[in-house]
Amino acid sequence: MRELARWATVTESAALSQGDLDTAALTWDMRRRVDSAALPERTVVLAIEFTDRAADRNFLLHLSRAEVNLCRQDTGTPVDVWLAAPTAEATRWWLGQQSWAQFARHPDVSVHGDRDLQRQMHRWFLRYVFTPEALDRTRS
Repeated sequence: MRELARWATVTESAALSQGDLDTAALTWDMRRRVDSAALPERTVVLAIEFTDRAADRNFLLHLSRAEVNLCRQDTGTPVDVWLAAPTAEATRWWLGQQSWAQFARHPDVSVHGDRDLQRQMHRWFLRYVFTPEALDRTRS
């Protein structure tokens, strides 16, 4: 499976079209791939808005070292960090096609809220299991 994933990322034969982009699947994978050891000691709420979507636009991740919950509806818990981005850009970052710095600099991407948490948040996510970086680490 890893070799097939490596082939797909190198040849770009598995390039995603707009119809392939699924915000629910993306955020579910994000929920699954949180590095709980990298989280702060307290629970953090991250609001994610996919700016190019009418449906499946808003998600909330409640992140703690004990558990991670993904919500589609506002739970009333104060949000610590807001991330707004087009689905394609968020997906490119998740798949390892661009770094967090490249993603955050994109003109259509916005991150705001608690500044300390903003600086930490890229470390909270392990990203997609078959990113080019992850595949390179397993090559040896």
